Amino acid sequence: MPYSEALLGDTDKTTPKLDAQKDIYLGNQQAGIQGLFDLVKSGLADLEKESLIKPGTDDIVYRGDMEKWKRAGNSLLLKLGMQISQIDPAKSKEILQETITKNQYINSNEVNLAVNFGGQVGSQSPIWTLTHNSLFQNDLLISTRLVNLLTNKKDPRLEKFVTKPTGNYVTIDNGFAGTAPPFKDRSKYNAYVTGANGEGPTRLLTFAQTSFIIAEAIIRHGITGNAQTFYQQGIRASMADAGIAEDKITEYFKDNAVEVTLAGSNEDKIKQIITQKYISLFSNGLEQWNDWRRTGYPKLADHQNAAGIDGTRPVRAVYIFAEQQRNPNFPQGNEVPNSNVPVWWDVK
Repeated sequence: MPYSEALLGDTDKTTPKLDAQKDIYLGNQQAGIQGLFDLVKSGLADLEKESLIKPGTDDIVYRGDMEKWKRAGNSLLLKLGMQISQIDPAKSKEILQETITKNQYINSNEVNLAVNFGGQVGSQSPIWTLTHNSLFQNDLLISTRLVNLLTNKKDPRLEKFVTKPTGNYVTIDNGFAGTAPPFKDRSKYNAYVTGANGEGPTRLLTFAQTSFIIAEAIIRHGITGNAQTFYQQGIRASMADAGIAEDKITEYFKDNAVEVTLAGSNEDKIKQIITQKYISLFSNGLEQWNDWRRTGYPKLADHQNAAGIDGTRPVRAVYIFAEQQRNPNFPQGNEVPNSNVPVWWDVK
């Protein structure tokens, strides 16, 4: 993708070169490419410097609290480190171990990297506008499979995630080609996702997500720690963030010991971790997709009308034709990777 030459503003860089995915993550000094890990670390180093300018209410996430920004930056390192866990396990373990030892990652829901929006038309969250107030409101419907997954787990988050306009969940199966239920009757994202009137927040990095990453790092890389503790911490954090009362969370743990207890082989435990992480990432489809591509979890049945390349789910986003036309550095014709070609870190 365009990276090292993108957004430079130079008149001779209107058609930036494409950098390799590996170089974007790890960097390439010879090619003058600063990798993502070094970029985040550089940002964290900047937060340690003295400055005459102090952000306040103009910082719409943390209101100028630099300690929270530092925790968000370190959680971003954890996410990126786990992303390369199977293509470069040594580098992944190095980043994860270093960041976990530093112990300055998101450690409560109050530190979640979450962007709030307004409740008026024009300032509402994109997901509210898409699903409530746009020509594309039928493009994103609640999946019956998601509702069944949480129902089977007796998960109290379901009612916080999804509405019941008729008193029941009105959803459709993935790939259903019939007529969608009327807008007024069908289940939609609940206030957990959209806010009451579109305020959000949009959750980018969370306490739950960070906890599940650390739990997986302990299992996958043998990093010192108690995976069970972080796994349960992730579930509790997600439930609390969804508005489940503490006594109800305690009750759920008591009544569902198998669900909240890691068991079996390391692969079985990773499957449990990613499945709960998948639930906690509700409304953050990109991160759910990233984890599914990286691990194959949760196991997903085929859609009813599977189509596309080989009838398989996409494992990469394909650049639109206009990008190929405007930038000669893009692959052309038969050289363009199809949606069934894995990205660099996807080697499951």
